[in-house]
Amino acid sequence: MIILVTAEAYGLPHLPPYLNLTNCKEAHRGVNFAVAGATAIDAEYFSKKGIKGLWTKDSLNIQLGWFKKLKPSLCTSKHDCENYFKRSLFMVGEIGGNDHNYVAIGKKNISQLINMVPLVIEAITNAASELIAEGAMKLVVPGNLPVGCSAMYLTSFSSHNEEDYDRHGCLKELNDFAEYYNAELKLALQTLRHDNPHAKIIYADYYGAALRFFHAPVHYG
Repeated sequence: MIILVTAEAYGLPHLPPYLNLTNCKEAHRGVNFAVAGATAIDAEYFSKKGIKGLWTKDSLNIQLGWFKKLKPSLCTSKHDCENYFKRSLFMVGEIGGNDHNYVAIGKKNISQLINMVPLVIEAITNAASELIAEGAMKLVVPGNLPVGCSAMYLTSFSSHNEEDYDRHGCLKELNDFAEYYNAELKLALQTLRHDNPHAKIIYADYYGAALRFFHAPVHYG
């Protein structure tokens, strides 16, 4: 959704989905590799944990494989790829939220999410590192949303204890988790920047942006 809104804001055409490409010429203005419900961690992890109901097995690693498969159609020589990708913007997510969603809803347990954070962040930063190795120069890595304000979590983890909610009606524990995850992701991106000084790696604060809608919905229509 964000990539569609961004394209519209700059007067650009919507990016064609990779799985719906009819010819490689369509890809030269950009491609959307995203899959609804996709995870950062490979699907096997959830299977071993006994988590069922994944919408798709096309995890971030598989999406990265699609990019590598498409790359020869975009550029051939190292010089051509450098020129092509230095004018390109790579959106690495938002991804990782579904990893937490499946476990939280499947296990009805929020505490297990903390242990997943390093795994999710490692999958995202590894993918970003591989994209940089393939020639990416500008990358945007979004953080998690304020999940404690989402209808799904408000329904699944509803509480009779008023202390569990903030003054806007959002679940405090879940938003605290999202803030913790985002802080850890930002630390990991600092390391990624240090290791790749030639690349521009931007953290996108989806949490702060979305919180405005939940705190003042009438103002935003």
